[in-house]
Amino acid sequence: MPRSHHRLSLAVTALVTLATLTTAACSGGSDGPDASGPAAGSARPASPASPRNENPAVTRTTRLTAGKDGPVEIGLVDLHVSGRLAVLRLIFTPHLRTDRPGGVSLLDMAGGRGASVSLVDTEHLRRYLVVRDSHNEPLGPNPVLARTANDSPLAATFTFAAPPAEVKKIDVYLDDQIVFDGVDVAS
Repeated sequence: MPRSHHRLSLAVTALVTLATLTTAACSGGSDGPDASGPAAGSARPASPASPRNENPAVTRTTRLTAGKDGPVEIGLVDLHVSGRLAVLRLIFTPHLRTDRPGGVSLLDMAGGRGASVSLVDTEHLRRYLVVRDSHNEPLGPNPVLARTANDSPLAATFTFAAPPAEVKKIDVYLDDQIVFDGVDVAS
């Protein structure tokens, strides 16, 4: 598939996912970092090719400040290992002071700093980056194209190389900031 068709396909998939998610609402959550709570969005995080309409169970939430624009709530759905890959599911909900035409991107929610999600194994001192496919595209949402309306959840799935089997907990970072520490690695 030519690169332009691949990008167009990704953009269409992102728009379809966005349309599904913009009808969703987020309830629950917490104002403090690493607080536990039963927050729930109405769209289950899934790969862009297979959107689902189930409610995810958010196990932990944290809030970040997106620069001067306001806070962003991040919900941890899960981190599980399947074979040689680890799949992280998060829900981002912006609570910005002003609405943005065209929605809020992951890049906006990260304060324009890149929105790079990574896993850090503090026991073995290893950082895991999002895996790239044979077209050198990351197996995660494009931080510019992945958008949602203000106060609406955006489900995001990130795929990494799996840590060694003895690793039972790992930290999740957004750029250089830890958002969840000691996340259970399910298999």
